[in-house]
Amino acid sequence: MKKGSNFCSNDSLEYHDDAEVINLVGRMMKELNWNGVACVDMRRDEKTRKVFILEINGRFWASVLPSFVKAGVNFPMVLLKLSLGEKFEIPRLKSAIQVSFKEYIHSVLTFGNLKFSDTKYKSYLNDPLARFIQVIS
Repeated sequence: MKKGSNFCSNDSLEYHDDAEVINLVGRMMKELNWNGVACVDMRRDEKTRKVFILEINGRFWASVLPSFVKAGVNFPMVLLKLSLGEKFEIPRLKSAIQVSFKEYIHSVLTFGNLKFSDTKYKSYLNDPLARFIQVIS
């Protein structure tokens, strides 16, 4: 679930179980006879709490790495195992957050409880050269 401004890319994400979303997407995938990866963009109306599907893309999403790092689900591995017909247990999603750098700084300045590890940037410190090359290219 993205937070922040409507219809814009941001780094604030919340990973949690959402039965309504799982049910809606499950029904849609079954109806479409979908097979493979699906990046489903959705929005929830703040007033009615109703979920709306905006689009489906047959690719992994930009936050696939944080899905693993933060929530503990390695979606490419799930796809690989399913594609090979291997028996395995899909890991349970861990509730987690990822906040934008702006949100983190605001928390620091207001003595909030967000930590640097709540951003996506902590993992960048594991391979700073790769991130530097990504930025300059």
